[in-house]
Amino acid sequence: MEEIFAWSNRLTGEAAGVDDYVWPQAASSLLERLKHCQQTLIPLIGLQGVGKTSAAQAIARALEEYLKKQDHGEEDENEEDEDERAHVVLVRISAAGQLLDSIWDQNSEEIKEKCYLPVLQEELRERTEKNPIFRMKVARILGVSISSSIRMSGEERKRINDGLKEFGLEAAEAAFLKKGERKIMRDEAIFSYVAMAHTVIIDLPDYSRKDHRLMNKDINDVQELWKRGILESESLMGGNLNLVYTLQKETLGGHYFTGKGGIVEIRPFTAGELVSAYSKIWEKEFASAGIDLRTWPFEEKALLYLARCARGIFRRFMKYIGMCLEKSMSSADLSEQPVDLKRVQSAVDWEEIQKDWETELSRIFKKEDTQRLAMKIVVALMKTGEVSQGNLAKGLQVSEVAVSRILGPLEENGFIVREWRGQEKIVRANI
Repeated sequence: MEEIFAWSNRLTGEAAGVDDYVWPQAASSLLERLKHCQQTLIPLIGLQGVGKTSAAQAIARALEEYLKKQDHGEEDENEEDEDERAHVVLVRISAAGQLLDSIWDQNSEEIKEKCYLPVLQEELRERTEKNPIFRMKVARILGVSISSSIRMSGEERKRINDGLKEFGLEAAEAAFLKKGERKIMRDEAIFSYVAMAHTVIIDLPDYSRKDHRLMNKDINDVQELWKRGILESESLMGGNLNLVYTLQKETLGGHYFTGKGGIVEIRPFTAGELVSAYSKIWEKEFASAGIDLRTWPFEEKALLYLARCARGIFRRFMKYIGMCLEKSMSSADLSEQPVDLKRVQSAVDWEEIQKDWETELSRIFKKEDTQRLAMKIVVALMKTGEVSQGNLAKGLQVSEVAVSRILGPLEENGFIVREWRGQEKIVRANI
């Protein structure tokens, strides 16, 4: 139980390896596509919280492993330049408007070594060679003695080159280039670095559904990166670049560029898929311990309840599992009897579930008063079980027409189930 509890608290994609990741079908298909495609542009979309970041991280790790194996299998491996090998660039944009800065910050050492410092060195060499005034400035800062003649002698060139090596290219950058010049050169180095990649995966932040300005700024930057990356990739690597970027489904369509690629959607798991994934993760441990129950330490009905409450979000499912096990362990209830539905409902109460569902309801219903009524309906159904649509309206003291308008979208999004029984329409929560 302690091992499962520790696993349940690994709520981020960063904490898990490729073997631990539960692959949605869309993510598996995208990985296979990236292995064999070139010049592919793919928006990876999904509802907020569905696991786009985890999918991006898992795809990046698995694709990098695949490419390394491909490299090692080549007959001419020893003749291949290590810097020219295909690789995967994964970039997490923590705040809107910082795409190029994020690529630099998260890959700065590699970009400097492969793309920036060689160009900087050549730039300083050319300026020193062609511009006597710049040359005298360099010589003064480096403490090198040279003449003021238009042409440099071979000895003077050697002194300056040796002085630059001792001074350091990064220090020379700050000393001899203006801030704007450094920015331009760094951006060019980033484009060159991207062009060397097999695949670039950009994990964009979540955006407001009401204001698309920040999203549009980032999508414009992605578009420029794609355009420049493809152009340079064609000259450097034969045009192999693939680009994937994550985007909330709620904001899809806010920019024309999102319609340019082949959209892949990460969908929520079904409750049954979540339970099956749990069983698959732990099946070896259960078998070695002689445990027959595939949902241990839960009864299957209890684990299925948690899966339904999680509404297809795997990290939410893990959180609920952790809450149940924490309560069991804190109360020293480590009996051999599996955790039943009653204990699960006690550990994960309606208020906790309600907080997790509020974001989804705000996506479905635009007006706050409608969101509040929708939540009241869901909570009432969780408490009462099933009830006729008419009695539900009476209990909430609202008209049956108002309730019906909300039940439709709730049913479409899997929150509730409705069915006719005789002349009455019965409603129940879908958990």
